[in-house]
Amino acid sequence: MIASLVRSVIKGFNVRKRIKMEHSNLLCLPQPTSIPASSIYKIYFTFLCVFLMVIFNGYLRRMRRVCCALFFRKHEKRRVLYLYNESLRQRRAFFKFKKARASRLVKENRLSEDSNILLILRLRFPRYFRWLVIFPMARRKCLICKEPEERNWPKHACPDCPYVFCQECWDMIDHNCYLCYPLPQEEQDQSDDGFEWNKSE
Repeated sequence: MIASLVRSVIKGFNVRKRIKMEHSNLLCLPQPTSIPASSIYKIYFTFLCVFLMVIFNGYLRRMRRVCCALFFRKHEKRRVLYLYNESLRQRRAFFKFKKARASRLVKENRLSEDSNILLILRLRFPRYFRWLVIFPMARRKCLICKEPEERNWPKHACPDCPYVFCQECWDMIDHNCYLCYPLPQEEQDQSDDGFEWNKSE
């Protein structure tokens, strides 16, 4: 009796079980679907709008002046006149500066033309090396403003020296080459004063 009682108690601990557990989050995952074509078009259209806004940002800012001009016409007229007079003043000052610079370089004997082997070949042998004009180094420059030679460049050559001048500089020096016909001492002093005035400004 005691033995059967002990066996019944120990029998409860003699258990054999196999546990097989599987965990899955399949129910928690979203169900993927393909993006509709309309959404893709909207994304590309948004990027296109941003790109166009970057390009036309400067033009859109000009519209502010146009809108203000519609309501404040007198103020817009004063603004245009001021800008026009300011551009004329700067243009006169720039020509005065170039004229003073040319006279100062003549006074110091430092007015010369930048030459290189390509330009020398083109000028001395134009029959064979005229095609060198396609290179920027073989193009002549204005003696005063250093503007490079272009295809329709209105150049004026001095009859007594090999240097050339552009149309604006030639008119500025009154068709008188500073290198061949230097200015009198009084005019040189005035040009130097004008040069200092432009430099300080």
